Amino acid sequence: MRVLLRLVIVVAVVAAVAVGGVLVATWDSDEQATVTTTARAAGSVEIIRTDLVDTETFPATLRYREPRTIRAASAGVVTGLAAEGGVVGRGETLAEIDGAPVVLLLGERPAWRRLASGVADGADVRQLEENLVALGLDPDGELTVDEDFTSVTARLVRDWQDQLGVDDTGAVELGAVVFLPGPARVGAHQTELGASLAPGTPLLEVTGPDQEVVLELPADRQDLARVGDEVKVELADGTPVAGRIAAIGATARTVPGVDEPVVEVTIELDDPAAAGGLDEAPVDVELEADRAAGVLAVPVEALLALAEGGYALEVAGDGPRRLVAVEIGAFADGLVEVRGDVTAGMRVLVPG
Repeated sequence: MRVLLRLVIVVAVVAAVAVGGVLVATWDSDEQATVTTTARAAGSVEIIRTDLVDTETFPATLRYREPRTIRAASAGVVTGLAAEGGVVGRGETLAEIDGAPVVLLLGERPAWRRLASGVADGADVRQLEENLVALGLDPDGELTVDEDFTSVTARLVRDWQDQLGVDDTGAVELGAVVFLPGPARVGAHQTELGASLAPGTPLLEVTGPDQEVVLELPADRQDLARVGDEVKVELADGTPVAGRIAAIGATARTVPGVDEPVVEVTIELDDPAAAGGLDEAPVDVELEADRAAGVLAVPVEALLALAEGGYALEVAGDGPRRLVAVEIGAFADGLVEVRGDVTAGMRVLVPG
């Protein structure tokens, strides 16, 4: 695709020269020429030394991070749901079943059993105790945070239940809490108030509070993505937002509507606020395909296609205009790399 683009640019340059006028030149032994006739109205620009970066653009999706579905752990009637778009933190209510709150606590391990005195030791007990301390329920430091559900644990649970306004049993029933890695942004409701639920029924969608860009990159272009690379994300309204590749999937997979396998590339935005509150929004991502570092470059329009083949630049100076033969290299952002008897700062003519 980049080769085709280069051919299109070169053809365009030749066409532009043909329209702009005719140059008649006699070459001397130094491969320079004096322009004896030109129909080109021209200005001049300096030859610059710069990096030319070739990019490829891919469609992607802007979304909130870590989407997941919260499901009912027990049967009951829905009596409350957290507002869509709101952020629920530790100790706050995600939903209400039969008038009792379903509370968000922080932790990696999902709730899977009733926690009460006599329960077997486990990582979920430690996770509960960490939250009781974080909620300020152990100001005197009486609780030893470990995998053992002790009488102190039960007492702190009762204190917490008093705060919540529920029966202070000292036991955490399955379905009373949801453990998530961090605060949750509430997405779409998956049920409605008054609905009767069975265990496993979806309640609502949640995500992390921060946005990310997910790119389904064709597996045969995986070489373009490296963790830590800076990228440019263009929002649907054309606004550019800077980002950085945070993760690349380890395996290729197929997705609906795409003929070839893809690898998931996750991009973190440098300034998440710049993307607004968009969720599941289409964006474009520019990945660096090639870089020519520290080369001499001019606008593509400055190239002159010679009748005998090759290219030249028309050098502007105090004396007669002259042509300098150049070889061309990389193209990017309307610039082209030039090599030959030219230096940075030399002024060359471009069509006016």
